[in-house]
Amino acid sequence: MSKEVSVAEMLDAARFMNRAMDDMVVSTQGYTRKQLSDAFDIIADPSNWKLPITAIIKLDELDLYNEACIFFTGAPLSVEHTQGNRAAVSSPGYYETIGE
Repeated sequence: MSKEVSVAEMLDAARFMNRAMDDMVVSTQGYTRKQLSDAFDIIADPSNWKLPITAIIKLDELDLYNEACIFFTGAPLSVEHTQGNRAAVSSPGYYETIGE
């Protein structure tokens, strides 16, 4: 016998799973998927996240942004130069790194 499931129940289950995934630690540095996603959204090209990355970030947040870049593109950030507490960073992006 099968149980019918309403659309509302399916959406609730999906929201629960998304929250659980967001809270999951996914990096060796102890960052959650949500932390990496939020950081990556800041440095990724808004027109296409798979394009090369160029950004200016706070130097004391380099580890977070680097982990985010590795998690989503497979490539680390390179520090091009620093000035004060800021760093200009770049990365080849997903297309060049993964090839899709």
